[in-house]
Amino acid sequence: MKKSTDNFRRLYYKAVIWLFMFAAVFQNICLIQLPNGLNIYPFHLTAILFLPVFFPVRRYKLPPWPLLLLLGILIITTLLNASDVGITFTILSYGLGAYYCTAFLNLPTKTENDEREYIQLLQSVLLILAAALVVKMLVFRPEILTFSQSGRFHPAIYCFFHGGCNLEASWTALFGVFFWKKPRTAAVYMAVAWVISILYASRAGVIACTMVTLWLLIHCRNKAYSIGRIMISLTLTVAVSIGFLFVYWKLPIADLALDEEMSTSAESIEEPNWMENMRLDTVSSDPGSRGRLMMWKLVPQAFLDRPQGYGAGNAVKAIERFSGGIDFAEDNIHNLVLQFLLDGGALGAIVFVAISAVFGIVQLRDHLAKDPRAAFLAFFIILGMIQFQGPEICMFLVLALYLARKREMIQKGA
Repeated sequence: MKKSTDNFRRLYYKAVIWLFMFAAVFQNICLIQLPNGLNIYPFHLTAILFLPVFFPVRRYKLPPWPLLLLLGILIITTLLNASDVGITFTILSYGLGAYYCTAFLNLPTKTENDEREYIQLLQSVLLILAAALVVKMLVFRPEILTFSQSGRFHPAIYCFFHGGCNLEASWTALFGVFFWKKPRTAAVYMAVAWVISILYASRAGVIACTMVTLWLLIHCRNKAYSIGRIMISLTLTVAVSIGFLFVYWKLPIADLALDEEMSTSAESIEEPNWMENMRLDTVSSDPGSRGRLMMWKLVPQAFLDRPQGYGAGNAVKAIERFSGGIDFAEDNIHNLVLQFLLDGGALGAIVFVAISAVFGIVQLRDHLAKDPRAAFLAFFIILGMIQFQGPEICMFLVLALYLARKREMIQKGA
């Protein structure tokens, strides 16, 4: 009877974890729109499925105290500024992330085989993502090709991830680390990541692709793969990427009429210069970069006005007080350190930087070359210097997997 119950629990949590992973990756599916502006997404509802983890009531394993300290600072600063600046839903996102991390730490399954199954579950979701992205690129081909002539920053199309094309390219690339033991699958997956980064003209996506591709090559070398096998995988990535882009451009289409402003036909579309679309030669002058620089320049003034912080998610509101009437469209200032400096004040920024430094120096020294979870989090922090807000559900998913793995290693005395 006990064995049957254990098997049921194992299957239940396996299904719940897969659903959470799927919901975290395909996160931009809005289920319910509430009048107060709060949208309900699948990854909100999957939290309910993890409730059995906390019953019966017992002494729970909690995330490391530095993470709880950072969460506590954000909660306090948010409450202290509630009447003046207001409360955003960002603090709820931090709370949800802490909940998921705690749930993974207290899962009843603790074997090494369970850890492998978690990775396999995530890989299956990522393969679905790669296939969905290919289909999406074909469905939205007219919009993407017309974008290549428009001078816009990124195509105006639906994305599976919150934040638009730039974040979709970045997250897709970062998740490539989880195919570190499957060189051929990694080559095809990373080809998809490279292609969408180029088609979306996402510089952050290209940076993420570069970091992950290099990490995969180095990791394969550490795993004693032959130089020939590494080169074959790299060649496959390049060949698939170039081949798809060539066919993507050359296939005939009947009409590229997309909107009233840019109505055109296939014959009138000139071959795009994807490198020019990346705006690599105008990094300091294009509107996207200028917007970031403008926000960053206002950070010192906003910080000195309130060094104790403005509360979670209020960084943009803070700098708008000193922008001379400029309203920024972004919901974050595209730099995690500066975001925490304004959200959580000096103490919040110090704690975040300390966590990142300790993680980088101590953890990555031992695990970066062999643990995709650590690599993902490291690349997230690096890329966080030009984007991300902080409480992203994809980050919390991988952080939960990392903490669960770390707990298992501690229990084994490793």
